[in-house]
Amino acid sequence: MLAGGAGEQTVVPDAMEASGQSVQQEAADEPMWAHYADQFKGMCVQYNTKKLLRQLPPEVDPARMQYSEKPPTLLEDSQSAASRAKMALSSKTVRWSGEREWRIFRPEVGTAEYSDISCVTKIYLGSRISEADERAVRTMARVHKIAVVKMVINAYAISFSSTGKPS
Repeated sequence: MLAGGAGEQTVVPDAMEASGQSVQQEAADEPMWAHYADQFKGMCVQYNTKKLLRQLPPEVDPARMQYSEKPPTLLEDSQSAASRAKMALSSKTVRWSGEREWRIFRPEVGTAEYSDISCVTKIYLGSRISEADERAVRTMARVHKIAVVKMVINAYAISFSSTGKPS
């Protein structure tokens, strides 16, 4: 909820669009793959966090998600509407705390780009990725010398292998 004038409330949809990326800390998290990687058909990119943060433009602001049973209290005070929107968009109920998520905020709509691909350390492929997408990712990764592993599901366990086959 956002307290303030009607004009300030328009920041929330803009901030949602501008929020850019959701960053997760654990690759083998089944709910994350189901929710955010199109039912295991997508991919997860692993970054060297320090390198990535050094490359992002100064206006890009990473925020660790806060998990609580209560929504954030946003008062009409000296904080800007953008700061209050960031607080609201960095909060989720504790039922989502397993995500251990970070979000990257920028002032404008669009991607938070980086120029040095060496901050990418590994690419994780979902077990249901299409052959065409897998081929494209592996080709690009080979050019840039980035490790690629594919999810293997064995009963109730997830693991990753370079071939995508059980070990």
